[in-house]
Amino acid sequence: MASSKSNRSESLLDKCSYLREIGRGRNIVFAMGTPVTNTMGELYNMQRYLAPELLERQGLSSFPAWAFTFGTIEDSMEIKPEGNGFQLKQRFTKFHNLPELMSAYRSFADIVTQEDVNLKVPDCEEIHVTVPATPEQVEEVKKLGIRGERVRAGNADDNDNLLAITGDGMKVALDPKLLHPELEPLEGGKCDACAQEVFKIWKETADMRGAQLVFCDRSTPASGNWNIQDDMRRRLIEAGIPSEQIACVSDVGDNPEKKETLFEKVREGEVRVLMGSTSKLGTGTNVQTRLAAIHNLDCPWRPSDFEQRLGRVKRQGNLFDRVKDYKYVAQGTFDSFLYSTVEHKQRFIGQVFSNKPSVRSMDDIDETRISYSDLAAVASGNPDIKRIQELRSEIMSQSMLRQSHAETVANMRHQIESRYEPSARVNRRIFELLERDHDALDRANRQRELEKGSDIVRVSVNGVSAQNRTNAIEMIQSAAHDCPIGPIRAIGEFRGLEVVVKKEQTLQERGGSFRYDPFIGLRVKGETEAHWSRHMLPSATSGSHTVLQQMDGIVEKEASGLDQARALMERAAKQLEDATKIVGEPWDGEENFEKLRAELAELEQKELEKGQVESDGDDGQDEEGPSISASPVSDGGQDGDEHPHTNGHGI
Repeated sequence: MASSKSNRSESLLDKCSYLREIGRGRNIVFAMGTPVTNTMGELYNMQRYLAPELLERQGLSSFPAWAFTFGTIEDSMEIKPEGNGFQLKQRFTKFHNLPELMSAYRSFADIVTQEDVNLKVPDCEEIHVTVPATPEQVEEVKKLGIRGERVRAGNADDNDNLLAITGDGMKVALDPKLLHPELEPLEGGKCDACAQEVFKIWKETADMRGAQLVFCDRSTPASGNWNIQDDMRRRLIEAGIPSEQIACVSDVGDNPEKKETLFEKVREGEVRVLMGSTSKLGTGTNVQTRLAAIHNLDCPWRPSDFEQRLGRVKRQGNLFDRVKDYKYVAQGTFDSFLYSTVEHKQRFIGQVFSNKPSVRSMDDIDETRISYSDLAAVASGNPDIKRIQELRSEIMSQSMLRQSHAETVANMRHQIESRYEPSARVNRRIFELLERDHDALDRANRQRELEKGSDIVRVSVNGVSAQNRTNAIEMIQSAAHDCPIGPIRAIGEFRGLEVVVKKEQTLQERGGSFRYDPFIGLRVKGETEAHWSRHMLPSATSGSHTVLQQMDGIVEKEASGLDQARALMERAAKQLEDATKIVGEPWDGEENFEKLRAELAELEQKELEKGQVESDGDDGQDEEGPSISASPVSDGGQDGDEHPHTNGHGI
């Protein structure tokens, strides 16, 4: 795997290593909201910073070793970024052993989600504003489809490539003027819709001087050309918002003092609409005091960027109890693909980092450009193609849940066989033994209480009664040590109960021989099962730790242990019952899963037949419309080997 490094990252790693070398490793603390921004491979770097000794113990200090343990790396032929040929690239296609990976991660990291803490943050309503594509946007998307076909065929113009097509598609979704400066600003697009929503909320929150943030990453004043943020300013002023209440974060440049002054104006309600990119208005931007809404004019590639945007408004210290999160989507453009991709990434990251049982494997989420198949779906405008994309994504998600349920059931079966059933049997047998011997043990215990503190000795060994306590102890010790290794032997009587001895291996002595020490037990005459001490026979002949105290301890404990044994038996039986119920319950999403698979199969067959008809009509030459091959997730509901955004269908 090719790897690169940055000077800042290496500097931080050197500082962490130095602190550990001087014994200050405990002083290294990372606090972050998004430890994984784009790919699970970033966890390796977190371990290098915070737990390199763990990597060494696991033999995973090098990235290739870590990658081959937790990932599947495949060689793939990809078009060069210049678009003039192919190159062999190594990429992560899957991550596996995720429970073990996350277990290692949690050994040095505390994962706290919003569900784990009860922070007083405003309720957030997510609103999707869908705007039909204008004729200009539809025409541009078709051109992008043609460019994609040329790149695929290897005859692209001016070193065109998918990365460039993706970037241009994002611009078209905002305004075609970004590609063609000679055009007029787009009317009726999502920028127009956003301006209307911003103006509406500006009026509704006038009494509290409510503020709003507008995020746009792909067209900022920094370009020096016509851009979306300046155009939004124009639209808002024309709508009726005073110009002094509108600002772009780029107005103050990189000056920290001017930026903080601008943020203070937003907190005070002097500036009520602030526009900027995620990098300028994300981490470290605290303007939530009067923030009523955020507007996502475009979709970032990384789930962490969405989290940073949302974190500006859904934050402690906001005067509003309810806030709004607007997402603007231009139908028939790249917007639907982008939002679907980021949602797909976030779903995987969220599931892995949740405290719930995670799946064992998942596709990697590092994908930064549109695939031929997604480009076909967007360019064709065919609603069936769009639905197929949605179904494949949903089926893949459901497959993960289905697999997780199957693994839970398999693990529970193992737990039943290795833990719950043996525990239920043992606890039931202990209760039955105590219940059977309760009367005899109770009599012995009452006798113990009556004779407490007296010199009375009720011990006989091999038919000979002891004369005093010292004599009784010596007789029991002698008889116990003389017992051979093997079956349990009865050696005498104590308080109406039979004294029995067994010898168990306790340690290995020098020379390779084994040592066996005697253990004392008591049983009701005529029975085979005894009540045993967990400790070997004491060697003391006087004091408070003799064999007499040990046998009285057995009597006291067992005579009073019936209720506790009953509770343990009932608890073990309930655990076994609950575990058995889990194994017997089917996955509650099976019916919906089968419906999704059936719908996908029907649509794929429909598109396949359509493609065959078109192929027969032009002697096998591809048209601009898409043709669909078998889905990697439609057979048996299992994930295929392909990336979720290269699902085996093309133009």
